[in-house]
Parts: sequence; structure tokens; C-alpha cells
Amino acid sequence: MPNFKIDAVDPGNLLESNTLGIAPQNTTLTVRYRYGGGLSHNVSARTITNISLIDLQFPVTTSDIVQNAVRNSAIVSNPRKAKGGESRPTLEELRNIAFSARSAQSRIVNVQDLLYRIYTMPTKFGRIYRAGVSKNPISNSILIHVVVRNKNQQLEIANDTLKDNVAIYVNEYRLVSDSYDIVDAQIINLGLEYIISPEKGFNSSDVISRCNNNIISYLDTKNMHIDKPIVITDIMNIVINTEGVLSLAGLRFVHKAGTEGSAIYSNSIFNVLENTRRQQLFPPPGGIFEVKFPDSDIKGAVL
Repeated sequence: MPNFKIDAVDPGNLLESNTLGIAPQNTTLTVRYRYGGGLSHNVSARTITNISLIDLQFPVTTSDIVQNAVRNSAIVSNPRKAKGGESRPTLEELRNIAFSARSAQSRIVNVQDLLYRIYTMPTKFGRIYRAGVSKNPISNSILIHVVVRNKNQQLEIANDTLKDNVAIYVNEYRLVSDSYDIVDAQIINLGLEYIISPEKGFNSSDVISRCNNNIISYLDTKNMHIDKPIVITDIMNIVINTEGVLSLAGLRFVHKAGTEGSAIYSNSIFNVLENTRRQQLFPPPGGIFEVKFPDSDIKGAVL
């Protein structure tokens, strides 16, 4: 078998030589590539259809007709939804990562080490939005629950490629006796309904709007974490302390699942009453709460 020095081959002359084989003709070439640009690049399937720029080089003897035909034959498509892109971290997220890095070890010894490695995985492998760790009830392995966001900042299940990347990356730092299983976090979509009595002289619609805005800010996805409960009394205090609210007559969470009109929720099974204890609403193990459509899922009424 002949040997040759690879750096002695001029890449610009590969098509002019037959020593490395003959380039195929009349063949469809499929090119796959990875490109990151934050949440906006988590596009839906079959939405990438336009080519803004294509740079092709042809032999000088190639006619304009052939060149144009080749350029016009190029098409693009994304058969699957893009996932794993994330926006740059906020100052608060950077602060939390810095605190974890200060105590992190070169190997994964505890939960903090594991989460630090997941959140600082090189971005070329994708980004996990939230991760949670728990003990596998049926084996000695450790369950790593993960979830990502789409371009609308809504929670979504991570694809298999991203989960494989996480598994391979953390495997380089794990102890010999440890084993990890990367699984999907259970997304629990919620709605909130409440009834208030407004103070005299205040417009009811304006008071409801202020209450909704305050609740939406508190229940924002950035404040949600895997296995983190929602403190119901905190929301009650937010409503009562909103300008124009005289009293709070009632407040309850409702579970959203499946399809309601044009709104599509996760298909999780969840009972609000059974998971409410001591004025706290708990997600299932490995679960995370989300108010997916806050403008319609948070509803206030006046008594």
C-alpha cells in the first residue's frame, strides 16, 4: 500500500489529480453541519429552506450555463427540529457558575461537581438549560434529568444527540464506581386562577393586569428548576401586596396537558391536590414546572 505525506498534498489540486481517486459526477452531495446561535437557532423542522450565500469554484473551462445549473441545484432542509441552542448566560447565571467552579474538583465527586460539568460543557456539544440529579430507585446508577428550551423560551425535551453528548462528556470526569443515566425531565405545565376584591376607586382591569404581571415575573421559567417546588404563599403575598388589591378570595393551580385549542402542552400526568403539601406545590421526581402560555394560563377575576 503506497504511503504519502498528507501535508505534501495541495488541497487546491485534489480535483486535478487522479492519484487519490476520481471525484464522482452527476451525484447528489448531502452536507451536514453544526452551527450555534442561541435560542433563535432552535428552529422547527423543515423551516431552513433558503440559501443566502453559496461559494463554489469551478474549473476555468466550465461554462456559465453549467455553473448556474449547479448553483441552482443546491437545496437545504432540516428534517428534524433543532434543539440544544442557548443564549449567553445572564450575570446571575454566571455568578452561580462561578460559585460552583470555586469549589469544583477535577473529578466528579459530589452533586455540585456533576452539575458544574453539565452546565459548563463546551457549547459546540449543545447546551442544557436545566439539569437535576437523583438516585435511580431500581439500580445503583445516578439519574441526570435534563431539559432544554426552544426559540420561544419554552421548555422542551432534549434530543438524543444532546443527551449522548452529555453522557460522553461527564464520563471523562466520573469516578470509576459511578454510572450515570441521562433521562428527560418531566415538564409539568401549569395554569393559575385567582379571585380578588379590588380597593374602592381602582379600575378592576388595571388591578388584574398588575397582578398578572407580578405573577408572571415570579413564575418565569428562569426561576424554575428541576425538583423545585412552588411556594403558594409567596404567590398569595404577591397578589395581596399588588396595588389596588383589597383581599384575595381564592387561588388555585390547574394542570395543563395535551392540546387546548391552539395551545399544545406536554402530555404529563399530574395531580395538583395530591402534590400540594404545607402550602407548597411539588413536582414529581425529576420534574420541572412551567407556565407555558402565561398570557392565557394566568387568569384573574374580580369578586
